[in-house]
Amino acid sequence: MDAQKNVLVLGNGFDLYHFLPTRYVDFLHVANRLAELKAEGSLARCQYINYVLGPASPIYIQDAYIQKCYEVYTQKMKSVKLDQGKIEELAAIAEANTWIQYFQACLEKDIGWIDFEKEIGQVLSAVQKLFSLDSRADELVSGVPLIEPARLGKNTSDKLAELDLKTIDILKQLPFVSKSSFIFQLKKEYCVKGIGDEHYIAIDKEAILGHLEEELVKLAKALCIYLKEFVQKIAIDKRADNPVFYQIDKVLTFNYTDTYARLYDAAAEINYIHGCINDEARGIVLGINNDSRDELEEMDTGLIRFKKYYQRAMKDTFYSVEDFLDHEQASYKVSIVGHSIDVTDRDILVGLMKHERTEVTIYYHDEKAHGQQVVNLISLVGKEEFDRLRNAKKLMFKQLPEFREAPAGAAAMEGMEEEDFPEYKIRRKYKFLEDDCGSFHTLLIGNEIVQVSARDGEAGIAEVTLVDYFLNLQEFYNHSGRYKGAVRLVELFNDNRYCGAGAYVEYIKAKDEDTEHLDEIRALFATDCDGIGIEISEIKVVESGGEAA
Repeated sequence: MDAQKNVLVLGNGFDLYHFLPTRYVDFLHVANRLAELKAEGSLARCQYINYVLGPASPIYIQDAYIQKCYEVYTQKMKSVKLDQGKIEELAAIAEANTWIQYFQACLEKDIGWIDFEKEIGQVLSAVQKLFSLDSRADELVSGVPLIEPARLGKNTSDKLAELDLKTIDILKQLPFVSKSSFIFQLKKEYCVKGIGDEHYIAIDKEAILGHLEEELVKLAKALCIYLKEFVQKIAIDKRADNPVFYQIDKVLTFNYTDTYARLYDAAAEINYIHGCINDEARGIVLGINNDSRDELEEMDTGLIRFKKYYQRAMKDTFYSVEDFLDHEQASYKVSIVGHSIDVTDRDILVGLMKHERTEVTIYYHDEKAHGQQVVNLISLVGKEEFDRLRNAKKLMFKQLPEFREAPAGAAAMEGMEEEDFPEYKIRRKYKFLEDDCGSFHTLLIGNEIVQVSARDGEAGIAEVTLVDYFLNLQEFYNHSGRYKGAVRLVELFNDNRYCGAGAYVEYIKAKDEDTEHLDEIRALFATDCDGIGIEISEIKVVESGGEAA
């Protein structure tokens, strides 16, 4: 069997661990605030994130987590300019969207948090129960009286015993049903009349489901706008000093954001199970889980469009665990970070745990989260399977350490070699992005996109070695106190396969960096590169704005 491969599975807790406002409640608060500002005619004031999430904003004042996010990224958030067109689009969706209004009503019940997938499932379950009254459409349009709530018990009325109080409460939050407290009345535009008949003979299921689907698409669009404008634009730079995030072969993320790629490894093989906000062509998956024990499993086929497996198939985002873990000879060490192990992602989570060549470690935030994860997992796989996985050493739980930023500065690095900091190393796996006329190649190596040339049409070893060297050096500089700038490879070339490669290099000087060691940098590059058969044809030191120093 081949060497063990490392797989990192990420939930939204990963983004929260890095102090990003990616909770559903964060989105709702911002969407609601923008809708309020639009109604007041003040939306044009939203030029920067600071106006919406900064210390003077209502959201900041009322939310301790937003205060923490702002504390960590104060300067980064102050400098983010919002796209006014996108903000107007988000506000327009927020003020009229069925799902956002329903979620907002849930928040106003002092829940304090919300899970979109669970709430969507509850709405669809309520709608399914409504559809069971299809033959009574005419009566529903006229309105069925409701008994005084204190006398109800489990039944709403003798004539509406099929719907419990919770179901009626959910349906009354939707635009199909009258909000009256005394009658249950379905709006007539959501029922069908008989031919030549004034009576309503059926509920218009497609009108209801079509509306919910259309509004769900708008919700997904609004969520993407929020994540792009209020999360993605923050220039995050705080990586955790935690080995679990480094030396990863594959990443499987339930998140819509690309936080892992931005902070740790842009070249990693990352599968966005539910889509990524950067992939506008596909969009994101937002729906309910496929769970054979769920009452929605036997739902009307018209509701399949809300299932995650259907959306994943339509958007071509993820197939199966077997396809993802595609190396027949490899074993996999799977680390799950930031996921509650909730039923909403049952099919994928169970697939990972039951795979014959996986060892799974689930990381938890605190003991309360640990307990809930255990409960959730037992509900997913059953007690016997849970015990089997534990006894076979295929499943374990570990606490995720509190966030500690990877050390920076000369004091932290003094007396140590780079090997003492394996988490700083970039995976220098490279792949072709483009082949230009057989001799020039555009490669993605680490976090850099570079161009190399070779006579025989293949990327020469010397060029790849050079790129590997400079990426390694750049990463070391960025974490030392002495050299604060960055290395950029301007051009790589190899005129003779059997001689050393050549390169033009720039050292981009930081704004607050003094110049006394710049000659030292030039000498360091030249000496070290000679040792690996590289001839530095030119080393130019430039200011961050591009001017020569």
